[in-house]
Amino acid sequence: MAVTDNFTNRGSNAKVIKDSALSNTVVPNILAATGTIKILRIVNGDGSNINYLKAYDNTNPTSGTTEPDIIIPVATSTTQFVYAVNGFTFSNGASIIGSRTAGLANTAAATSFSADIVSG
Repeated sequence: MAVTDNFTNRGSNAKVIKDSALSNTVVPNILAATGTIKILRIVNGDGSNINYLKAYDNTNPTSGTTEPDIIIPVATSTTQFVYAVNGFTFSNGASIIGSRTAGLANTAAATSFSADIVSG
């Protein structure tokens, strides 16, 4: 997990969060507050496995126990963009993980998996 954030201050409250190594360890409270995710760029560099980005409306979810609010599958060796016109709203704060396991379970860590997230 290597998370960085960059604030854009051009008359908006947009924020860019980058995680260059998503795994099955929870990245808690990525927005540092409540907020809305507008755009995701998710890169699955794993040539053998589908990876899943899981997002939680929770600042400290328990991986494998807390039900994800959003699950986005990303095919092998692909970059996927998600544009949410009205945004995904996280009223309790947002946390993410990367996993090779679909659904609630989280038994295998994603590899070669990264995400750029724009909130605002």
